[in-house]
Amino acid sequence: MSIYAGQANSSDYRALTPEEKSRLTDALLKQGCRNPKAMKFDVETNLFEAEDAVCEGGRKYDIYLDRNFRIVSMKPD
Repeated sequence: MSIYAGQANSSDYRALTPEEKSRLTDALLKQGCRNPKAMKFDVETNLFEAEDAVCEGGRKYDIYLDRNFRIVSMKPD
């Protein structure tokens, strides 16, 4: 079994609190994105992740936000 650099175990993530989920959803909506498949917090990178969020034009992105809910990266999915 090999593990690639940057690959995270499921234990490296935690579920969002209701407040975090609300703030993350608001941050995504401000950028024209919605309906992520999953939202979680990566304890290793200290970033929130929204997977497969649908943004303007219908394109899906994996979006990473810091603890202040500012987008630090958007990767096309």
